[in-house]
Amino acid sequence: MSQGRAGAVADPPKRLGRRTAEESRETRQALLRAAAEVFAEKGLSGARLDEIAKRAGVTKGAVYSHFDGREDLLVEALRSSLRSLRLVQLAAEAPDLTTFFTETAAVLMAPETESLRMLTREVHLSASRSEQIADLLA
Repeated sequence: MSQGRAGAVADPPKRLGRRTAEESRETRQALLRAAAEVFAEKGLSGARLDEIAKRAGVTKGAVYSHFDGREDLLVEALRSSLRSLRLVQLAAEAPDLTTFFTETAAVLMAPETESLRMLTREVHLSASRSEQIADLLA
């Protein structure tokens, strides 16, 4: 980073050209994390794509290069958040069904998954109001 006349730190130069596959995956993951936070906090109607992009550290155009819009991003953010819980791994490692359900409930009800619970509610509420979201969820 360079310093301007007043000693302020200038923004890094914009990168030109195509992104690598790894950069694209990182951008997508950053968008999914930011979207999960914003949708959990503000719901579908209150979430703005420019805010999600800003939290992810990318441009709003990056949102549209990875997702078909707000609804698609909402559903994908939920899917990504659920995958991160590794419930499939819990199921594979649990010695019986009772243990699996007990461990799954503990994960889902833990304080650190509150935003996931809020996101899940938002997706289901939105699906009841929007045929497009219901179709994406299906």
